[in-house]
Amino acid sequence: MAMKRNEKMLLCGTKDGILISSKINKEKSYEFNKSYYIFDDEITSISINEKLNMFAVSSRDGFINLYIDPSFKLVRTISLNKNKKEKNELLLYADHIFLSNYPLACLTIYNNSKRLFKSYTINGEFICKINESDESSKIKCPIIYTNNSFQDILLYGTNDGFIKMRKFPEMTIVNSIPVFKGKEINSICISPDKKCCYVWSLNNVIAVIKDSDLNKNI
Repeated sequence: MAMKRNEKMLLCGTKDGILISSKINKEKSYEFNKSYYIFDDEITSISINEKLNMFAVSSRDGFINLYIDPSFKLVRTISLNKNKKEKNELLLYADHIFLSNYPLACLTIYNNSKRLFKSYTINGEFICKINESDESSKIKCPIIYTNNSFQDILLYGTNDGFIKMRKFPEMTIVNSIPVFKGKEINSICISPDKKCCYVWSLNNVIAVIKDSDLNKNI
């Protein structure tokens, strides 16, 4: 699911490749708006960027569709397996997809099993790929925010207790903090002024990441 806050609309993906949009009505409850059959396989992730007026949707068979928001007009489709050579090679797909716009309008995917980030321009041109550390696989509770240097940052937890920050589009590490080393991160919340980030794990302790760590010089 993903929320379009400016239009109070919720986008949901289904296992049979259908994208469903629902609007908040006057009674502040969701009502069905439209549905679109866009893939032949399960929808794995949705990312909305209101500054770009675009959203991206990914499927388990390795396709990514990029749409104009709010018209739902398809801009392009990217295949993550276009250059796959071996028949028995596992298909790459996006467990997470991210749309960012500073300093470059781009989309980035992350695959849990391969521990792999891949970035593309919104025109579909490949930018780079980079691997997460061997200790981490799943990224937890990812958040995109823009720091004081007008750089889009991906902030997320890991299953080995770290909070990490990577800058778009190269996805290089900006900061890595061992908040609950060895324990999986379960929830992350960043304050509206981006001065604090609250992190929770199953050990019933809340950690606070301060402004200087969120806006570390790059």
